[in-house]
Amino acid sequence: VADGVKAPLAAIDGRFAGVVDLVICNPPYVDTPHDEAAHGGPLTAAWAGGQAGRSLIERLLAILPCWLSHSGLCYLLLEQVNVPKAMVAQAATVGLRMDNVLTRRAGRELLSVWRLQREE
Repeated sequence: VADGVKAPLAAIDGRFAGVVDLVICNPPYVDTPHDEAAHGGPLTAAWAGGQAGRSLIERLLAILPCWLSHSGLCYLLLEQVNVPKAMVAQAATVGLRMDNVLTRRAGRELLSVWRLQREE
């Protein structure tokens, strides 16, 4: 994962364990080769999401259960190339429920906003 992709998560990893009430994430979600995200510079890191556009998304799903407070929420933007149904299944494996709250076409992209919260 590119340093530009690692830095935002690493910067707060562990410091806010269990106390985060709200996360809003518009990740780099475009399907790109790993090397493009790793060596493209800051502008490329803003959109180059790695394989299936999920490099940062998968890292976020892995750490959200540690960050979120008991009633904490995360709103996550996904594009159809990210295979949202696969993300729902992955979220469930770490104890998170993921619900679609909005889907909209933006040019050629089909974007959706998902609410994640602890499974009750």
